[in-house]
Amino acid sequence: MSIAAQNAANTIIRDKKGRYRPLFMAAIIAIQVVVLLVEMAVNYQLTGAFIATGDQFNYLIGPGALAWIRSGARFTACMRSTILDHASLMLPGMTKAMSIDSLCGFGGFPSGAPDQWYRLVIPMFLHGGIIHLLFNSLFQWRNGMDMEREWGALRLAPIYLLGGLGGFLLGAVVAPIQMISLGASGCVFALLAASLVDLLQHWNETAGRGRQLTELVLVIVISLAIGLLPGIDNFAHIGGFLFGILASLALLPPMAGRFWRASRWIGGAMLIALFIALFVVFYTEPDP
Repeated sequence: MSIAAQNAANTIIRDKKGRYRPLFMAAIIAIQVVVLLVEMAVNYQLTGAFIATGDQFNYLIGPGALAWIRSGARFTACMRSTILDHASLMLPGMTKAMSIDSLCGFGGFPSGAPDQWYRLVIPMFLHGGIIHLLFNSLFQWRNGMDMEREWGALRLAPIYLLGGLGGFLLGAVVAPIQMISLGASGCVFALLAASLVDLLQHWNETAGRGRQLTELVLVIVISLAIGLLPGIDNFAHIGGFLFGILASLALLPPMAGRFWRASRWIGGAMLIALFIALFVVFYTEPDP
């Protein structure tokens, strides 16, 4: 391609990005804000306060554990039968008279056993508190919207949602069964993965590619290191990144060359296979 043709193509892309409105990412942020307000309302119903205070203080400035679960956080005891007895499930603010179906809410378990599979989906719209939401929203606003302008919602939305779903699914299989998990961090890691795939796909024509790769790797490593703090489901972060890599290979604009064409099919096949395998393991393997 000639220099003139490249400049013309770049002008078209910049014009398209300038005119495109990232409605998907804007809607996601708006939904997450509204859902956090709902979580706080649930906490008020349970405790008489909108945020957890006192002995149950939440450093993220938000509701407590019971409100997280009642709002739809990933909690294995609400999703399938476990070896946990009632005493093992006792959480701050929970009474001995509170049954597991009352704790989980959403109408209990119509089948008679924990079956709330949708707790793999709902948590990506929940957050632990205002600080948690601010960090994720900042990335979604500054980076996610630019990605949507470049790739469009039809490519970005599946990567975002599959990353969140895959992250919570991997965490459900690997993390301790008592862990409560929520937040869009798995989705954010999927977007980081998409940025990495996009950079590698356009490596030869990217200016400052070494610096961009270094910065991206540092962000990923630091984020995973923060995930080692107590109470954080780092497996959801790792799962989001892994599913984000596979989804990006399958869904980002195709590149010329046999390797990248093959990677689309391989990425899509591995994505489906990994999802099925983790889902089967979660619902069939006994607790450790």
